[in-house]
Amino acid sequence: MGKRKSAEISLDSFLDILTCLQGVLMLIIITTGIDAAQTKVIMATPIELVGNERPIYIEARSEQLFIVPVDEARKAIREKQEEIIRKRREQQTTVDIMEAIGSADVSIGSYTVDFARFLAGQIALIPNEDVIGYSFEDHNKEMENPTNWFGSIINNIDVDNERINFLVRDDSYKIFKLARLAAWSKSIKVTYSLIPRNDALTFQ
Repeated sequence: MGKRKSAEISLDSFLDILTCLQGVLMLIIITTGIDAAQTKVIMATPIELVGNERPIYIEARSEQLFIVPVDEARKAIREKQEEIIRKRREQQTTVDIMEAIGSADVSIGSYTVDFARFLAGQIALIPNEDVIGYSFEDHNKEMENPTNWFGSIINNIDVDNERINFLVRDDSYKIFKLARLAAWSKSIKVTYSLIPRNDALTFQ
């Protein structure tokens, strides 16, 4: 009885397939790398910049600019706090104290300070109606006018220690861009925040 021949399996075809797959993968990797190197990334304008400069807040609303009196608002709140504490020390009734809190709103410039929101930890400024702001109607003339508050800020700001923070309503992008361009022309640092049209301006 003759010996059986051992079965031999050829791996040549399998190795050919692996070699082809390896080549295809290499082509995919090279193509992907080339495409990635040619991709252009568009960076958005930053809304906030990290820095220690003191912010000067300007609101863009109804295509006008308004200086936001944050420091004056804090001062008004402190004065109202002292008034309420004094009434409490005078042993006035709870009703009198609550009435004092309810009537503590103070009008400052183009805004009203909402004292009730301060009790919740916020300084809230509500825009007053029928006030007129800066509108760039005659920009060149207004910028040279020393009595104009926006021109005064642009011309006298300490560019090393101060910056302008625009609070932009969704109806005032045009005037914001004009104001930002005027600030950039003086090498002033600019940041901005987008504010819903009917929201109060809030600060900590």
